Amino acid sequence: MKRIILVLLAIGVLLTLAGCDSKVSSTGTAASGSSAAGASSSQPTEKTTFALGEGIKVDDAVLTVVSAKKFTPSNQFDKPESGKVFYIVNISMVNKGTTPIDYNEFNYKIQDANGVQTNATFLGSDVPNKMNSGSLAPGGKLNANLVFRVPKDMKSLKLVMEPNFFSKQQLLIVLSK
Repeated sequence: MKRIILVLLAIGVLLTLAGCDSKVSSTGTAASGSSAAGASSSQPTEKTTFALGEGIKVDDAVLTVVSAKKFTPSNQFDKPESGKVFYIVNISMVNKGTTPIDYNEFNYKIQDANGVQTNATFLGSDVPNKMNSGSLAPGGKLNANLVFRVPKDMKSLKLVMEPNFFSKQQLLIVLSK
């Protein structure tokens, strides 16, 4: 009897996790004036790579990576190791839904040209509007920063967003070429 209950519980968990993929689309706005390319087939394709400044609709949230640039903390103790620099990414998020949405700095990584993905770097209180974790009320707006440690001469940086903790879905925002 216990075995049957465990099997049914496991099936229930798997079915719940299978339904956790977020709905993703482009809002079609980008700082460079580009817009989402339409698919020629009758079935819409789910876009996974976006440009800096392009609005990304994830369920009820609209996320925009506003800027990305090298960052030098004023704190004399926060120094990257030799051959690396700090890179700050500014993110804007708006809740267009009717229920609160959660956000978390651990949903984001930076990816270098070699495909290596690393988490945000902890710096002291020197980061303005540092993203932590929390909830965004309906109609709420968030503007926050994430700081990463990247190789000094690295090209082709991408921000990797995992909209859902229970999903392997990844969205890429091209930060530099």
